[in-house]
Amino acid sequence: NEYFNEKIINIRKELPPIGNSCVNETVPIFTDGYLNDFTPCSEEELRQIIQETGIKCAPIDFLPEATVKENIDTLIPLLCKLVNQSLSTGSIDSLKIADVIPTLK
Repeated sequence: NEYFNEKIINIRKELPPIGNSCVNETVPIFTDGYLNDFTPCSEEELRQIIQETGIKCAPIDFLPEATVKENIDTLIPLLCKLVNQSLSTGSIDSLKIADVIPTLK
């Protein structure tokens, strides 16, 4: 979307320069809506990512964190399929649910 590309360019222009910054105007802006070429995630790669980042579940998740941890070996193939399908279609429509809890300051 051209609006967002212009927004990013304008924000970059307003930021103070940083010595040897890796962000500059020559960095291509992603404009394609789909991932046309990617290597599918392997079960082992996903397992490693989960081990490094941990398992975090939100209150709205239908599976509690403890259940996910106990059954991770069973869930890895399903999660891997979900990740690869999401990347290949460029969509996470079925995962767009949020539990917003306002906090008072």
